[in-house]
Amino acid sequence: MKNHPSRISIIILVVALLVAFALVPAIHGQSTANPSPQHEAASTAFDYQHPQVEVIVEGLRNPGALALLPDGSLLVAENGTFNDDFSAGISLITADGQIGRVVSGMPSIDRDFEQVGSAAINVEDGMLNGQFDEIGQWQVAIPMSGFNLDEAPLSLDEVIVANTAESLDGEFDIVKDGFRLVVGPTCPTLDKVGAVYAVGEGGEETLLFDDVFVPVDVAQGPDGTIWLLEFAQYDSEGDCYEDDIYYAHSGRLSIITADGQRRPVLRDLNFPRGILPLADGSLYVSEMRDGEILHVTFGDEIEETEYVMPEMVLHEPVYTDIDDVDAALAAVIAEQGLTPYPGQDMRQTDPDLAELGRQLFFDPILSGDRNISCATCHHPALAMADARPLPIGTGAAGLGPDREYISHIIVGEEYEDEAFRGIEIPNPAIGELVPRNSPTILNSALLAVQFWDGRVDSYLLGDPVTTLETEITELGLTDPLLVQALFPVTSQAEMAGETFGDEEPADARRMIVARLMNIPGYEAEFQRVFGDEEITPVQVAAAIAAFERQLIFTESPWDDYMAGDTEALTDQQKRGALLFYGQLNEDVNCSACHSGDAFTDLSFHSLMVPQFGPGKGNGATHLEDYGRANVTFDWRDRYQFRTAPLRNVALTGPYFHSGAYDTLEEVIWHHSNIWAGIEDYEPSQHLSDFLVRRVQELDYEQLANYVPEELASGLPLSEQDVADLVAFLQALTDEAATDLSYLLPETVISGLPLDALPNDLLIASGSEGGFLMTSNLLANPYATDRGPAHWLMIDTSNLQPGTRVQVVLPDGQAFAQEITTQSRYLSTADQMIACELGTATYASSVVVTLPDGEEIRLGDIASNQTITIAIQ
Repeated sequence: MKNHPSRISIIILVVALLVAFALVPAIHGQSTANPSPQHEAASTAFDYQHPQVEVIVEGLRNPGALALLPDGSLLVAENGTFNDDFSAGISLITADGQIGRVVSGMPSIDRDFEQVGSAAINVEDGMLNGQFDEIGQWQVAIPMSGFNLDEAPLSLDEVIVANTAESLDGEFDIVKDGFRLVVGPTCPTLDKVGAVYAVGEGGEETLLFDDVFVPVDVAQGPDGTIWLLEFAQYDSEGDCYEDDIYYAHSGRLSIITADGQRRPVLRDLNFPRGILPLADGSLYVSEMRDGEILHVTFGDEIEETEYVMPEMVLHEPVYTDIDDVDAALAAVIAEQGLTPYPGQDMRQTDPDLAELGRQLFFDPILSGDRNISCATCHHPALAMADARPLPIGTGAAGLGPDREYISHIIVGEEYEDEAFRGIEIPNPAIGELVPRNSPTILNSALLAVQFWDGRVDSYLLGDPVTTLETEITELGLTDPLLVQALFPVTSQAEMAGETFGDEEPADARRMIVARLMNIPGYEAEFQRVFGDEEITPVQVAAAIAAFERQLIFTESPWDDYMAGDTEALTDQQKRGALLFYGQLNEDVNCSACHSGDAFTDLSFHSLMVPQFGPGKGNGATHLEDYGRANVTFDWRDRYQFRTAPLRNVALTGPYFHSGAYDTLEEVIWHHSNIWAGIEDYEPSQHLSDFLVRRVQELDYEQLANYVPEELASGLPLSEQDVADLVAFLQALTDEAATDLSYLLPETVISGLPLDALPNDLLIASGSEGGFLMTSNLLANPYATDRGPAHWLMIDTSNLQPGTRVQVVLPDGQAFAQEITTQSRYLSTADQMIACELGTATYASSVVVTLPDGEEIRLGDIASNQTITIAIQ
């Protein structure tokens, strides 16, 4: 984390819309009378008793300031991810519940808490005015008919930057109309938690409160009530620029009474940032922690209504009579401009570059802890994928379903803490998974959009590639295959591991290059291939991309058929093709999304696929995966993933971004009726016990808004239809892709061992080819020879600071850890206690000691699972 330069104070000043001041009795024991803002008269006085809170949206990107449009729609300023990206913007929540960005692509707000989230907006005279850190003020005219969520959001280039001196409500260093809010009067040690001052018309200030928990917003309601919002309590002994000193669920919403007192109305808010009183006496409150917008009403308890999942009733399939099947398919091929054997001209033609890439692809030297290679999750024995729903990345041994965690790792020499360099430590990755299914890299050279969420994207092959990492985008690279190779090595769960996991991506890549430079064989090969004395990260990625560009396998029976061999497909496969292309049943057209020669539109769709595993830190549980919305930061793109390409698809299950289904039949039935698919999904039939316990419940009411039109009414299919579609998909397999054993090198330049093949794939080598036994990863000097480990993961996110958790093993050994903080910035992994059980298959007890000394004991907890402890 960056340390912010020390400052004397941090000031956040907020509009209160007050018009007069009056004298009131002394406050907090002061002997002098202090002026306090008077409440404006109002025709309606509201009774602010019995507050009721309803979450109307979650998952926004650190929402802050709020503004209301004349039609009742709500605008929300999103501060972004707090990373170096362009994730900030303005979202619209319409009166009927639709949500989406109307302005996007703004620089993310600095996360150093300098302004506790500083994006500000207001609506005035038909203009939406905004102010964001780096770009200053800007404005955009509000259309007469209001903003339209069917249109793309406005970008930074489409708003008018107005460099005016006046500042907006909620911004840093602003004096307006009533209050001055002070956060952290001294640094680096906080001896006060904040203060509120009343500001007179002449600018004179009077202290109202000096024990405020990071005041961030003040607003006045229609009846003159003044509302004060406090962000969070924090550890006064901590550094005020370190975000982990802030306590979750400690924010407060209070009324400042007419006599200058403060009456809390809501406690336990989770890092609130903005308030907006409404004419009916209710309020909107934004919470940054879970990206939530709360609607606060007063009086009767809100009745919760359970969402009833729609029941889709499909009619019997209706078929079109087709006399000449071959003629019908020829017409489809011509109409859609399909060509046989696509990409053959794109194969890598530089054998030296491709061989260097092959060496790098199979070499664990690229991983932080030197115990995993690119090939581990994209292996020739498994059709360049890994045959698991979700991969086990760093800190494990074996391939595919046989892959298991190892008990210890050796930290790399580049580790930031010198005391741990080269030291064997218990494996911190035990229980960790890569959040998404490992896609095959077969034919990935044909795709202008890489990864499930499209975070490496070019409009067309050869166009400039954009990514979420500004430094990479600014390189102006035009090869998406090369660009995607720059990213797995920087992901902690995938390859970065403990050694590189906390490094900035650019720093991790530089460390990898330094490693390669220290290996004479690699130094010589790079110099021979590139002619340069220095190795660069782009050269490493270019070599890997050259190897992957050899993996174009598009000589399938379907291609032979398109080339003129009408006998290349069976009658069943031809019928499946007619169904696939919408010729046999007008209600079924798979090619609407699976289009083109790669069988993908490279677009993104929400298919309501079951979600499990660690997720991408999204949602209230932080275990959801918002898919494309993690790239566009637009609510409308939540749960959308790239349309999967289908060539060689019969070889590459499990399927979907979470690997939820094992067979093509199951995938097709899910498409046929996505509501039944999600409701009837039985995790135990597809997943290990470990994953079964990590299945997430999705917000189907919201998901219903984003179901693709093509699937909204379902696909009427018979058992025969499904069988025929599967037969056609099998006809997309290139026979040469079924045996890729020739890709395996005997050794790699670093000298590290290759992955051991699964036992059921070890066959004798001969004229027919096949896989040979390779050296075992457990011989890796940077791994361990102690074998697979038993483990227990304990989710502590619901426990209060001061709680102590002790795990006792059957032999009496104990492991204990105290929960020291709750912070919105803790990742899911940071809130987990990872316990190595060694050979023990269970923990004899888990003892939870609460801060007040009460002890709760749980007995006989089976190993290799994640448990969540919540105290009621």
